[in-house]
Amino acid sequence: GYPDHLSGLSIPLGARILALAEDYDTALMGTSFSKPLNQAGASLLIQDSKGIRYDPTVVDAFLKELGRVKNTNGVIADLVLRSGQLLPDMTLAQDLIALNGDILLPKEQVLNEHLIDQIRSFERIDGHTLAIYVHPKK
Repeated sequence: GYPDHLSGLSIPLGARILALAEDYDTALMGTSFSKPLNQAGASLLIQDSKGIRYDPTVVDAFLKELGRVKNTNGVIADLVLRSGQLLPDMTLAQDLIALNGDILLPKEQVLNEHLIDQIRSFERIDGHTLAIYVHPKK
C-alpha cells in the first residue's frame, strides 16, 4: 500500500501478487535471512503471514500452484503444511518429529481424523507448531 497508505483489497491485485512473489524469492535467495531457505521453509514463511502481510486469496492460489511445480527431476515436490491444513488420507512424506527430536509419526503414515486431532493437541500442549511434510495428491 506504500506510498498511498492503501490496505487490504484497495491495494491493486498485481501489487499483492508481486509482494508475495518477491518475498518468496528473497527467502529462497537468503537476502533477508542469514541463510537461504528451501522451498518448504519459504512456503511456510508465506503461510504464516497469510491474512497478516499477504492477501489470503493470493496465498491460497500461490500455494496451490507451488504444489504443482515439479522439481528438477520432474517429480512433484512434497508439500509442507501446518496442522490446520491437514486432511484425512494425506500421507506423510517425512517422519513427523517434535522439537525435542522424538518421532511422533513415521514417514508414509496415512493420516485420519484421529491422528490429525492428536497432532493438533500435541501442538497445543507443546506450545510449538510443526512443519508437516506430505505427499501431494495425485
